[in-house]
Amino acid sequence: MSPTTPSYLIFITAAAILHYVLPTRFRNLFLLIASLVFYMWAVPQYGIFVVFTSGLCYFSGLWIEKLQGRKKKAVLTVTLLVLLGILFVFKYYNFFMQIISDAFALFGTEITAAKFSLAVPIGISFYTFQVIGYLVDVSNGKIAAERNIIDFALFVTFFPAILSGPIGRAGELLPQYKAERNFDYDGIRTGLQRFLTGAFRKVVLADGIAIIIDPVIESASSYGSLTVIAAVLLYNIKIYCDFAGYSEMAVGAARIFGIGVRENFNVPFFASDMAGFWKRWHMSLTTWLQDYVFTPLVWSRWANKVCFGKKWEEHKPVILVNILIVFLVSGIWHGAAYGYIIWGLLHGLFRIAEELAGKYRKKRKIKKKKTKTAVALGRVRVFLLAAFAHMFFTLKAGSLIPAMFREYSVRGTVGEILFLASNEIASSGIYMLLYFGILAAGFLLMFIADREIFRTGDLNPVSRLKTAPRWAVYWFMGLSVCWFYVIAATGAAGAASFIYFGF
Repeated sequence: MSPTTPSYLIFITAAAILHYVLPTRFRNLFLLIASLVFYMWAVPQYGIFVVFTSGLCYFSGLWIEKLQGRKKKAVLTVTLLVLLGILFVFKYYNFFMQIISDAFALFGTEITAAKFSLAVPIGISFYTFQVIGYLVDVSNGKIAAERNIIDFALFVTFFPAILSGPIGRAGELLPQYKAERNFDYDGIRTGLQRFLTGAFRKVVLADGIAIIIDPVIESASSYGSLTVIAAVLLYNIKIYCDFAGYSEMAVGAARIFGIGVRENFNVPFFASDMAGFWKRWHMSLTTWLQDYVFTPLVWSRWANKVCFGKKWEEHKPVILVNILIVFLVSGIWHGAAYGYIIWGLLHGLFRIAEELAGKYRKKRKIKKKKTKTAVALGRVRVFLLAAFAHMFFTLKAGSLIPAMFREYSVRGTVGEILFLASNEIASSGIYMLLYFGILAAGFLLMFIADREIFRTGDLNPVSRLKTAPRWAVYWFMGLSVCWFYVIAATGAAGAASFIYFGF
């Protein structure tokens, strides 16, 4: 059940009404049942794994809290191995066997590796990382183990965020589940506004771009080089609008039930360096990796001993190596394919290059320029570096790169774009004009909104407009979402699913 479908709107409306009609003591149980129904809507078997994960981590958390020393570490380690083992079997086993097969092929030996034909449970990477964070926090004494199994299971399965995050923290979410959540008009209004804004980013902007660029990404050799270059650059915007749109819908949907989940995006393309980009892009994953991978590696005795041996105490932690490790983990987390690993390593190298440049400037006492021109050029650099890395994220870089260096024609590129759009919409000029007009107006609107977010920090800037322009913007968004949804649903490609549903 995708959040952009009418069935989801019916589901969340009914769930919200029943949630506030029921007595307070039954609300979490109801939300848990609703979340499990939602999660098992498409493939009921998926529910087995999320229920197993909830039960395992609930009892493990209680056990870990009671133990000390090596026993605590042993229980934590075994539980983490079980969780990561499930993730490995479903998501990485076939890729691991492919790596072994490719390695043998390099030495002229062919082997046939046994592979599983298993569908990856939706959202498994997200809720696995979420419960790992909970167990580590309990082990470190940052939070107490949860005693109420219904509240804990809801923490794992809460339906607005289970499919593609944001990755939540137990210390933030569990207290909210225990608090009394009364009907709050302002909260519900804010939730609906955020939900509509997210749907606009996804259905109009991301899917509107997809109509043009997806065929080019899939078959780059059939198009001119300028068309391919445009598709690569637009894919950068598409994946942002797609995932940021979903994340904003998740934030809005949770807010309708009186629950605040983490923000996942904060206008990343307004950052002027890659460090700033990663503070604003997929923030729930970035902070998770920082807290549970990067920081432990930096201060880990064994990790520093590997690098420095017996004299490890005389050296500072290896920051740059750990940055690369973190981004490698991020790439692997996203998917079982070489393209994702290259994507992660590229971002790691970008960050390392920035760190080295910063050290060089500090050593030479060179101040970093903060003029408007320097900031603008920094933003262009961030966008282009992200676009280059995302080319590997498409898993089509092998065909995209050579296709970008053929002969080009501006007239031919315009013709190809119009042809691609007409395949999905209609050959009628008025429909084409309306499509490109709404798309252009939508990008202008989102650019202005994102600039306001960057300037003020308010993630819902449209709500600050006066009544008439505010309602005009929301009506424009709502009608555009409806029209673009019909285009996608009735077009040759069908309605596009969220990119991060695959992770």
